[in-house]
Amino acid sequence: MVDGEIKTVKVAEDAIINGNSTLTSAQVKDKAAVLFKSYSTSKGLITRLTAYNDYDGTDKEGFLQGVDIDKTSKEYTVTLNTAGKLTLKNGTTDTTNRKNEIVTVDKDAKSFYVNTDDEISVSSYNAIAKDENDVVYAVIKDYMVKTLVIYEKDGNTDPVTPPLSDDIEVKTVDIDTPNTTIKFYVESGKATTLTTSDIKAILADKGCKDITKSKDGTWTFAYDGMTFAGVTVTQEQVYKVTFKVGPTAAGYTNKIVDMFAADRTVSVELLCENKLMKTIIDHYGEAVPTRTYDEEHFTANIEVDPSGTFYGWVFKFMGGIQIIAPHECVEEMKRIAHRFL
Repeated sequence: MVDGEIKTVKVAEDAIINGNSTLTSAQVKDKAAVLFKSYSTSKGLITRLTAYNDYDGTDKEGFLQGVDIDKTSKEYTVTLNTAGKLTLKNGTTDTTNRKNEIVTVDKDAKSFYVNTDDEISVSSYNAIAKDENDVVYAVIKDYMVKTLVIYEKDGNTDPVTPPLSDDIEVKTVDIDTPNTTIKFYVESGKATTLTTSDIKAILADKGCKDITKSKDGTWTFAYDGMTFAGVTVTQEQVYKVTFKVGPTAAGYTNKIVDMFAADRTVSVELLCENKLMKTIIDHYGEAVPTRTYDEEHFTANIEVDPSGTFYGWVFKFMGGIQIIAPHECVEEMKRIAHRFL
């Protein structure tokens, strides 16, 4: 995680951590597995990491690494380090101080969940549940948690249920053995693979308990009073596009087309009405490249899976968003529009 966002980064094997330049590559790997206040880079590698100061119970910014977390009776308040195993900046363990530290979580706090496969997902206050041995990392300032990371460890009897990734809508879950099938839909139309956290969240939502994933990729869980072991979870992404066609005597008719994603993405240039800038940002993020086209339009350059879902999304704006490049996408849009008009 970098600056509150999930990113993949590389740390130099001889990185300097907290001013120590004599660490072995193994020590760097071990000591880099926490949250740091700042970092420096060189040639795409993180070469220096500087830790937060230990949280001292005042309004000063500080870092708390403990074991176990629980919610209190008050809204947006948590109890940190209920197991009383505090790890300090110098690497030592403190079993006396900061046990059962009660802190309010800022409403704008960044929360993350890391599963036992080291997959990171965005989390929330609502997803917090008491555990027995999860490691908790918290950046606290002005008596409020600003960043919270819960790292699941093997052996929990009541682990945190990870939240489902944004934009994923579960259509059906067929729980069976030896195969369990999950069908899901993604609004953006981008070809998506469910993460381990997603699958855990989906199975938990269906009432499964004691959900674990084995090293061979199979799953074990309890469901409806039975234990399912060695289950292969199959995922199918479906694509639903709704086009308005007609008019007919009964008004407009909806035609539904279900199709599967292509195995590629392409760079597409869109011509958009100015009023749809927020729509583009909501779908493709604030970093999407845009430029002014004329007084009433702008262009946006995006990477998309050229599936029926994408063309259907463009189609629903009735000319407010148009594909202007590449040529094959322009022609495909014309072909689809001609079919349904």
